[in-house]
Amino acid sequence: MNIPARRDLPGHESRKQHLMSELSTLHRTPPRRRLFFSALAASALATGTAVALIIPGLHDETGRPHELAPDASVTLAGAPAVLVKASQYAANEPELKPARGQFMYFESKSAQSGILDERGQGQPPEASHRHVWLPAFGGQAGLLREDGGQGNGTWLCHKNDGATPPAEEKVEEEIDLAKPPTGCEDAPAYRTDLPTDVKAMKDWLYRNSHGGNPPDVQAFVTVGDTIREAYVGPKSLAAMFKATAEIPGTKVYDNVTDSAGRPGIAVGQTFHGVRHDLIFDPETFKYLGERQVVDYDDSFHPSGGKSPEETPWQPSAEMRKNMPEGKVLFMSAALRVAVVNEVGQR
Repeated sequence: MNIPARRDLPGHESRKQHLMSELSTLHRTPPRRRLFFSALAASALATGTAVALIIPGLHDETGRPHELAPDASVTLAGAPAVLVKASQYAANEPELKPARGQFMYFESKSAQSGILDERGQGQPPEASHRHVWLPAFGGQAGLLREDGGQGNGTWLCHKNDGATPPAEEKVEEEIDLAKPPTGCEDAPAYRTDLPTDVKAMKDWLYRNSHGGNPPDVQAFVTVGDTIREAYVGPKSLAAMFKATAEIPGTKVYDNVTDSAGRPGIAVGQTFHGVRHDLIFDPETFKYLGERQVVDYDDSFHPSGGKSPEETPWQPSAEMRKNMPEGKVLFMSAALRVAVVNEVGQR
């Protein structure tokens, strides 16, 4: 089975490709929609270039960044315990069952850092309230609207004809919902192809992790990639969280906040200066979203990988200064998932 094609934000593909080339051991190109910190941030992590890191919503009325508290401490509860509870919650969720021709509607809030050099140039911070409609069974155009836009938006239509630009390169425009693009070959947003058995799911995560990271790192990243703006049924999602509990290198971080302002508890895995977090409700353990955080913890040494390091990776002093530990690079909060009859319907 192949990871489904990306449906990313317009205008971000070139930036992500640049970032992937600079941090090839850190991230893989994601299979679905995702905001990543900019190429300047990648350069800062790689070389320690003097930059300022800005996060939307983390500044006072003067524009000055708030002083962030130290990153959430590692709790005594182990990551497997949190993931098992998340699995139990997922298993008891009512299952959505779309019919042919229907769409999956996803509402989320995302934010990524802005990186400015000493001249004030670079990538600005970005925050987005996203409304996305995707064909439940594929083969139709989807739609992206940001920040509550009604008349405008971006059609999401992937074609393998070699001539149609990727959806993420199309500019936002006034659209006619009665005239969607045709000939789209987008993958289903309703995932019926995923295992429901824990062992089979773990095998699937490792087998479908396509990137240059060590297998344990790539498998953990694949969890967030798979469930982002896609509907994974209760049985498969429960199996996925239990399978994730068997991936090494994870720790628990409490007192975290997602991009919608909700309190959470996170299970994270750190590799080469960035920690990937999966965020859960601290009481029910419902999945809330994800984030990426600067983290220089080097205690995890994953095995395997295509290119084993001859010497351990270490951040420079300048890097630590310019990209301080605990800074959030990207975050996304899943707010609502529903089955609708047509694009634009909520």
